[in-house]
Amino acid sequence: MMNPRSWFRLFFLGGLLSYRAFFGVATPWLYLPTLMAVPLVQVLFFAYLGRHSGVADDAFFVVGSALQSCSVSSLVGMTAAVAGERHLRTLPLLLISPAPRLPMFLGRALPVTLDGCFVALFGLLAGTVLLDFSPPWGSLPLLALTVLVAVASCTGLGLVLGALGLWVRDMYLFTNLAGPVLLLLCGAVVPVELLPEGLGHLSRLLPLTNGIAAARAVVAGADLSQVSGALLREAGLAAAFSGLGYLLFRTFELRARRDATLEEV
Repeated sequence: MMNPRSWFRLFFLGGLLSYRAFFGVATPWLYLPTLMAVPLVQVLFFAYLGRHSGVADDAFFVVGSALQSCSVSSLVGMTAAVAGERHLRTLPLLLISPAPRLPMFLGRALPVTLDGCFVALFGLLAGTVLLDFSPPWGSLPLLALTVLVAVASCTGLGLVLGALGLWVRDMYLFTNLAGPVLLLLCGAVVPVELLPEGLGHLSRLLPLTNGIAAARAVVAGADLSQVSGALLREAGLAAAFSGLGYLLFRTFELRARRDATLEEV
């Protein structure tokens, strides 16, 4: 049985090396604009659209669009970090290792989560500089915590999609569908109360919905006691999606071993 020190070493270093292997080839001139252009354009587009439609003020769209833009990193990044092993034909080498699967699997989520936080915070900063959005200085620590929990939840969904990528040939099939679904249903640009009843219930089971609602409340002056319920629900979704992703990963691993399909792409 692996001791705690080795477990955490595998968790942190394994995740870091995996991240570097998949994304280290990108130069800053490619990597940074890819992550920064999406939140910038998305925040500006929906803020100006909201101004003309009269649906809500700039703060509503800046918070929602900035947090939802983390899905670019969380969903695509996790799919690449997990299913990408199969695409690059390194999955058999990974799975013959005697290392426990849990830290190996979850360790890949840490750098992707930090990436998602960077993307979301950049979107909030862009809204502060370019639009009519000015969160109180005292709310920034709680807002940062809310962003972290929301991004972790979205990364949990990315773990599920990455595991599904071991099952289908096109590993980005589900990722390309999940991004627009989150944009429409998580309350980022369309108020949840305006959604049809069935979709409104579904939205509360998706990542980001509770986090975006909590972030808007924090910007409006709410304290931790007022948003703790939403944060706990978001954290619960993060744990649930991460657990489901791990179970799917183990299921598809055993199936691939049985059917000798580890190297199929």
